[in-house]
Amino acid sequence: AGVFSLASRVENALQTGRVLPAYQTVLDLRTGEVRGEEALARIQLDDGSLMEAASFIPAAEQMYLVHRVDHSIIQSTIRRCVDHVRRCDPLSAMFVNFSADFLRHPELVTDVLETMKRECACCGDLAEKPLVVEITERQFLRDVEEAKRVLAPFVDLGIRLAIDDFGAGYSSLEYFAELPIRFLKIEGALVRRIVKEPRARAVVQGIQSMATDMAVISVAEGIEDERTVDVLREIGVDWGQGYLFSRPTVSPEDLAR
Repeated sequence: AGVFSLASRVENALQTGRVLPAYQTVLDLRTGEVRGEEALARIQLDDGSLMEAASFIPAAEQMYLVHRVDHSIIQSTIRRCVDHVRRCDPLSAMFVNFSADFLRHPELVTDVLETMKRECACCGDLAEKPLVVEITERQFLRDVEEAKRVLAPFVDLGIRLAIDDFGAGYSSLEYFAELPIRFLKIEGALVRRIVKEPRARAVVQGIQSMATDMAVISVAEGIEDERTVDVLREIGVDWGQGYLFSRPTVSPEDLAR
């Protein structure tokens, strides 16, 4: 499908409430315990099937719709996080993406912040809330000072920050120095190379050493086989997610909306 066709699907899905979150489990690689989930965007098509983000986000980016997709997914994720807490089943981390496009829309950022202030009260006086905001290094705001300003109210609320897709391209080291990053998510394409490519393994080892030195939790993405898990454990990576453990799943409640 062309860009305009895909963009019109996204627009239609946004208007009809069919932009849905799919949640993928994040596990502790040492113990196998569930530590959290990541919310990923999906579109429910007319036939009930789901379109993955990789199929529509590039078109959404070109047509300036990503901020609206993010807004919808973030609001859904806040609700899910609250549900976990109220069921006395809180997760250590509920990851959700804030794109650069979303962060450039102050009215949406303010709306999400107000929702978090209201809903996250269910966590009481917890200094650190389960919600974790992921910022992607390759598309993040170029100005670190602007990033600090926009994200400061979330950090003050106890929302933690993660850098997503680390190792995919542009350096995020400046953000590490300036922002209170608590999680570092290692890009899946790099993770999948570590079994057969010593240089890729060395890069991940270097990333892990930095994470350890900075007391940051490392999370490997895109894990598809046990050998990769073995190497990640040897390196010392903390958490992981990928098809080996679970595919992203839309909850029955969201599908029935």
